Amino acid sequence: VTLTSMTTKAVRRSIRSPTLPAGQYEVRVRKVTADVATSTASNAVEWVSLKTYQEDTSAGLQTPQVALTIRASGQLNGVLDQVSWLATQTARPVWNGTAWVTEATRNPGAHILLLARGIYAADGRLLAGLGLPDEQIDIASLQAFMVHCAANGYVFDHWFDAPLSCIEMLEAIAAAGLGSISFHPGRLSVVWLASGQPVEAIVTMGNIKAGTFRVDYTTTPSADELELSWFDRDAGWVAKSLRILAPGVTTPRETARYAPLGVTTEAAAVRAARLAMAQNIYQRKSVSWEMDLEHLAFRRYSLVALAHDLTQWGYSGRVQAAANVGGVVTLQLDDKVPYNPGAGARKIGLRIPGETGYRLFDVTAFAGDSNVVTLMGAWPGGVALPGDSASNPPHDTLWIYDFAATPGKRLRITEIEPAPDLKGARVTAVPEPDEFWSYIASRV
Repeated sequence: VTLTSMTTKAVRRSIRSPTLPAGQYEVRVRKVTADVATSTASNAVEWVSLKTYQEDTSAGLQTPQVALTIRASGQLNGVLDQVSWLATQTARPVWNGTAWVTEATRNPGAHILLLARGIYAADGRLLAGLGLPDEQIDIASLQAFMVHCAANGYVFDHWFDAPLSCIEMLEAIAAAGLGSISFHPGRLSVVWLASGQPVEAIVTMGNIKAGTFRVDYTTTPSADELELSWFDRDAGWVAKSLRILAPGVTTPRETARYAPLGVTTEAAAVRAARLAMAQNIYQRKSVSWEMDLEHLAFRRYSLVALAHDLTQWGYSGRVQAAANVGGVVTLQLDDKVPYNPGAGARKIGLRIPGETGYRLFDVTAFAGDSNVVTLMGAWPGGVALPGDSASNPPHDTLWIYDFAATPGKRLRITEIEPAPDLKGARVTAVPEPDEFWSYIASRV
């Protein structure tokens, strides 16, 4: 191919070779005239770029494709900045609680089953999904998940426009029903959170390995306001957002922003926002322990009752002020504590700065909840009262209240990590009190 030009303008040429086999080639340009660079003449060549295109002989079924034909005008010319359209799904099998029906649905469980089985072209090629046979899919759990989503109004509407793995896609869909993908039965399955689920196992000192019990607290400050955004299908797919404040907060200090996939209604947005805030409020504590595999009669997302010899789970903090009037010591705490006369004498433990352990004191009875407690008996001699000097500020003294036997704390299993030698597993769980679900259900 010969290129000639008598001007300094750029030369562009398109060359098509229908007989050239597809492959990689080395392309060279050779200048056959001498260089000239004078005040009256110039002969120089600069190769700026080479673009090559290869014809796609496939049917284009491996990815969704949309063709647009638009007539250019004075207002519309060049490249489109944005194109919007409404995509409609095809019908798929759905379990309605009694039988299978094939219909267009927004049920997350039906989406998971479809992608687990795979989406195929007419010639049998796998276009999307895992392509698993039914023997490798826990159909029964997906049936129960479909019923769970239908009963609670959980739906998933989303157009995936960015690359991600099949498992990431399935996890996003399961999250719309408060669920997660699991392979605990040896097949692809799903587990989920729900109010009123039964306790599946009891964990005690009899099945926890000695020296492995641990409680971790999230002590770093967290956002006290959550802003959630979504596209509202009931309002013409316009962008909307809402804000959720943590209890007791009127002026937020820090706002976290969240845009969950598949949320297209205000009800789903409120539920997702309150779930995230409830986890931030009630599940900041993590409990972990190790067990032998023979005691693992539960799975991830199971509820267990944990009975441990530790005595106090809920009330602790720092002393705000202390006073000794006539031998009667009164402490002002940074949190309110309850008093139950029917449960016997209440105790408070104080860790005085410089001492390694707690000093236990009986507490005088009071009504309701209070952040001021009065100690029974005299303050021990030779022990500095919190706040008695500038070098002993009251907040340096830690307190822990109400030493009593713990009958069993309800925990939600979040992770089960097998040991490298398969001689046991590390289990991690978070508390799930009744207030957790009451907060999610409330819209206040």
